[in-house]
Amino acid sequence: MQRRTVLQLGIACLALGIASPALADPMADAKAVVERYASKVEKWDGPTTGPKGAAGKTIVVLGADMKNGGILGVTKGVE
Repeated sequence: MQRRTVLQLGIACLALGIASPALADPMADAKAVVERYASKVEKWDGPTTGPKGAAGKTIVVLGADMKNGGILGVTKGVE
């Protein structure tokens, strides 16, 4: 074989090796991500401890729209 043919064969094999992960099913990957983050959580898996609140300090919460349930819920929680 000529050197050029061997080089072309090597490049073709390399291209196929790199492209093989692209053959994965993107729809299945997306559904797996949605299932992971949209499923019902039975137990809190976030932090359960933290620093104590500082005495004599004031917390100010600025919200763009106090009609928004998310922002309103946070401000009620801070109270």
